[in-house]
Amino acid sequence: MDAELDQVVVGIRKYLLEFPHAADTVDGIAAWWLARDLPGVSAIQVERALELLLATGFVRTRRLGDGTVIYALGKADA
Repeated sequence: MDAELDQVVVGIRKYLLEFPHAADTVDGIAAWWLARDLPGVSAIQVERALELLLATGFVRTRRLGDGTVIYALGKADA
Protein backbone atom coordinates (compact mmCIF):
# COMPACT_ATOMS: atom_id res chain seq x y z
CA MET A 1 0.00 0.00 0.00
CA ASP A 2 1.37 3.44 -0.84
CA ALA A 3 1.79 6.11 1.83
CA GLU A 4 -1.02 8.31 0.51
CA LEU A 5 -3.52 5.45 0.46
CA ASP A 6 -2.38 4.42 3.92
CA GLN A 7 -3.16 7.95 5.19
CA VAL A 8 -6.69 7.72 3.77
CA VAL A 9 -7.25 4.30 5.37
CA VAL A 10 -5.99 5.60 8.72
CA GLY A 11 -8.16 8.71 8.43
CA ILE A 12 -11.32 6.70 7.78
CA ARG A 13 -10.54 4.26 10.61
CA LYS A 14 -9.84 7.13 13.00
CA TYR A 15 -13.09 8.89 12.09
CA LEU A 16 -15.23 5.78 12.49
CA LEU A 17 -13.67 4.88 15.81
CA GLU A 18 -14.41 8.40 17.05
CA PHE A 19 -17.91 8.50 15.51
CA PRO A 20 -19.06 4.86 15.34
CA HIS A 21 -22.59 5.74 14.16
CA ALA A 22 -21.38 7.81 11.20
CA ALA A 23 -22.38 6.77 7.68
CA ASP A 24 -21.79 8.58 4.40
CA THR A 25 -21.09 8.34 0.68
CA VAL A 26 -17.63 8.35 -0.88
CA ASP A 27 -17.99 12.06 -1.64
CA GLY A 28 -19.25 12.81 1.87
CA ILE A 29 -16.34 10.93 3.41
CA ALA A 30 -13.88 12.95 1.33
CA ALA A 31 -15.61 16.27 2.04
CA TRP A 32 -16.50 15.84 5.71
CA TRP A 33 -14.57 13.03 7.37
CA LEU A 34 -11.16 13.64 5.80
CA ALA A 35 -11.14 17.29 4.68
CA ARG A 36 -9.42 18.67 7.78
CA ASP A 37 -6.54 16.18 7.93
CA LEU A 38 -6.31 15.33 4.22
CA PRO A 39 -7.46 18.35 2.23
CA GLY A 40 -7.84 17.63 -1.45
CA VAL A 41 -8.27 13.87 -1.03
CA SER A 42 -9.96 12.50 -4.14
CA ALA A 43 -13.02 10.29 -4.37
CA ILE A 44 -10.86 7.69 -6.13
CA GLN A 45 -8.46 7.57 -3.17
CA VAL A 46 -11.40 7.23 -0.79
CA GLU A 47 -12.90 4.42 -2.89
CA ARG A 48 -9.59 2.54 -2.90
CA ALA A 49 -9.27 2.89 0.88
CA LEU A 50 -12.87 1.77 1.40
CA GLU A 51 -12.26 -1.33 -0.75
CA LEU A 52 -9.42 -2.30 1.57
CA LEU A 53 -11.51 -1.63 4.67
CA LEU A 54 -14.45 -3.59 3.23
CA ALA A 55 -12.17 -6.57 2.62
CA THR A 56 -11.22 -6.62 6.32
CA GLY A 57 -14.78 -6.09 7.53
CA PHE A 58 -13.93 -2.79 9.18
CA VAL A 59 -16.55 -1.02 7.06
CA ARG A 60 -19.84 -2.21 5.61
CA THR A 61 -22.10 -0.84 2.90
CA ARG A 62 -25.79 -0.14 2.69
CA ARG A 63 -27.60 0.69 -0.56
CA LEU A 64 -30.38 3.24 -0.32
CA GLY A 65 -33.56 3.07 -2.38
CA ASP A 66 -32.15 5.46 -4.97
CA GLY A 67 -29.03 3.33 -5.41
CA THR A 68 -26.72 5.53 -3.31
CA VAL A 69 -24.11 3.49 -1.43
CA ILE A 70 -23.45 4.48 2.17
CA TYR A 71 -20.39 3.33 4.13
CA ALA A 72 -20.40 2.76 7.88
CA LEU A 73 -18.50 0.96 10.61
CA GLY A 74 -18.52 -2.80 10.25
CA LYS A 75 -16.52 -4.37 13.06
CA ALA A 76 -14.39 -2.01 15.12
CA ASP A 77 -11.97 -4.81 15.96
CA ALA A 78 -11.30 -5.77 12.33
